[in-house]
Amino acid sequence: MNSDKQGRAMCACGSSGAAPGAEPAAAAPQCRCRTAPRAPSPAQNITAAIAAADLTGTGFLRLRSFAASNAQPVPDVIVTISQRSGTGIPDKTVTTGPEALSDDVAIACPPRSYSLDENNRTVLPYAVVDVTAEHEGYDPVHVAGVQVFDGEVSLLELLMIPVEEDETAAYTVRSLPEDFDIPTHKLFEGGESSGPTPLSACRPRILDQPIIPEKITVHLGRPSANVQNVTVSFRDYIKNVASSEVYPTWVGSTNPTIPGL
Repeated sequence: MNSDKQGRAMCACGSSGAAPGAEPAAAAPQCRCRTAPRAPSPAQNITAAIAAADLTGTGFLRLRSFAASNAQPVPDVIVTISQRSGTGIPDKTVTTGPEALSDDVAIACPPRSYSLDENNRTVLPYAVVDVTAEHEGYDPVHVAGVQVFDGEVSLLELLMIPVEEDETAAYTVRSLPEDFDIPTHKLFEGGESSGPTPLSACRPRILDQPIIPEKITVHLGRPSANVQNVTVSFRDYIKNVASSEVYPTWVGSTNPTIPGL
């Protein structure tokens, strides 16, 4: 707390009170620090949205583990599943088994009615879980923000990266966990689509018939980012794109914006 030239107490926001020994003015300016509360951060909003959910629904999480080097299955990966704070639900530990594919793990989540209400912006319509995967000979993997919807199966593919061994060293140094953070779903967050802004210089062209590619090259970052391009199956790509733009509960006549999808 500072003071101005008249000796009046002055707050950091610039408002001042009465001078020492003087009666306060009838219309003295009120401190803006007290009258203008700070807007909650996105993390606070999500925490409140999670706490508001009643978790009476049940969704399922399926885990598949494979090696990043050759896409071969990695069996018996130990996976810890933690629901976000505020739910009071204990952690679950499962394995991906000999086939590198886990059984469906039941996850308590909000009823699907929240995801079908297009005006819902207060109660998160899905459960949020964090997943940690570990296996001897591989770096641990941590995926935060996995979304699980009532009545739906969420498939999480765990990309296991082998530990690099130095033949000249007496021991192997494990890397820090590979961290992946899934952002809040765009439909709940609101605002614009997650895609880049279309280029105004592009000229639209209508094809005689739809052309669906077998594979597509994907740039792993923003258009200007210096990251690699990878070629993936178009079917897998479009499923990932759709899951980040619409809720999986939007099927057929229950879809509030695209009837008959």
